[in-house]
Amino acid sequence: MTHLIFEFLCSRVSADLNHIGVDRLRRGRVSLPGARYFTTVCTEGRYVGLGEPAVASVLLAELQKLDTNNDLSLLATTVMPEHVHLLFKLGHQITLSQVHAKYKSMTKHVLGAAGLSWQSNFFDHRLREQVPLERFARYIYLNPYAKGIVPRTEAWPFWQLGPNYTPEFVLHLENGVSPPTEWLNRMSGATSLVEEDMIGS
Repeated sequence: MTHLIFEFLCSRVSADLNHIGVDRLRRGRVSLPGARYFTTVCTEGRYVGLGEPAVASVLLAELQKLDTNNDLSLLATTVMPEHVHLLFKLGHQITLSQVHAKYKSMTKHVLGAAGLSWQSNFFDHRLREQVPLERFARYIYLNPYAKGIVPRTEAWPFWQLGPNYTPEFVLHLENGVSPPTEWLNRMSGATSLVEEDMIGS
């Protein structure tokens, strides 16, 4: 089920499957203040362009505004060419869906200027209380390296940690930047990461 939802959110599918996927996703969504979430927002049609500096810088800056406004407590994020991964703790002011609607509204102008738009929905996974943040944060960090977007020896400029969170894995990066090769060789996909967490619930 999670696999189908995730593939729907960031893939081109038929209109009928699109409609079914949205209905199922909305029925299963739970918004709990203070809970930790791993979420993904994608461009419509998965068109690339979010990784352009003029776009990515705004996407990151607007996330910081959500954090400052206490809509969420940002833990980690990375801007990819056609999607954004987020790891955060939900605030007590607005719901999970409202956070994403607000973020999309705040960034609509910069996407529009680049000829892009957001998909209408988003993928979300609520982490169980006993699950460490570490593996989700590390997945987010590794994503651009695993996709071959940036060489392992270079820093991806559109990765960002929240002001109050430092995952342990950053202490083991080579020269403070490069992920060890074995991390990339053993890296699970986002779907597997979420399913492993759900199996333990």
